Amino acid sequence: MYVKKVALSSAVLVLCASGHVLAGDGQQGNQAEAAKFNHNAVGLVRTVLDWASRYKNIDTAIGDGYLPASGCVSGPNGGAMGIHYARFDLVGDGALDATTPELLVYEPNRWGKMRLVAVEYLVIKEAWEAKNGVGTPAILDGQHMMLTGAPNQYGLPAHYMLHVWAFKNNKSGVFAPYNPAVTCKNFQPATG
Repeated sequence: MYVKKVALSSAVLVLCASGHVLAGDGQQGNQAEAAKFNHNAVGLVRTVLDWASRYKNIDTAIGDGYLPASGCVSGPNGGAMGIHYARFDLVGDGALDATTPELLVYEPNRWGKMRLVAVEYLVIKEAWEAKNGVGTPAILDGQHMMLTGAPNQYGLPAHYMLHVWAFKNNKSGVFAPYNPAVTCKNFQPATG
């Protein structure tokens, strides 16, 4: 079990650093579909704001089992994701729940404090299909999650992922992987 958890945590770390672009945003089609997309987007963001606000205090997140999963992830063209804290037990469970994201994303400030800026949902495709049927895409509150197949350059199993920038405005989009307003310049890696 420990080996599986270490392998999965390494996979999440690599995935967090990969910087996928969200596909399937649901905004294509007629006005009715666009209205449905906007309603669902607001609903999912509202759920994240209502549920995850308690994790603005990183000690609460750690107390609830979220553990450091990455250093500060910078974007290839500017901006950043931030520092990911993961609940590794949720990553491999094959389930999605808007009130329990697999990852919380923090931005370090100049005083060494961590600011919650986003959440990230991540589910392994095989585990998802075992619960939902082969070929069933991962959709969370109307938002299609991006699928990365396997084999892939990251050495991960096929997986779905979705960022939600509920705590910091992202001009690239609420579901974009990187936020140009987030920076890693204040990140201090652990020593020792």
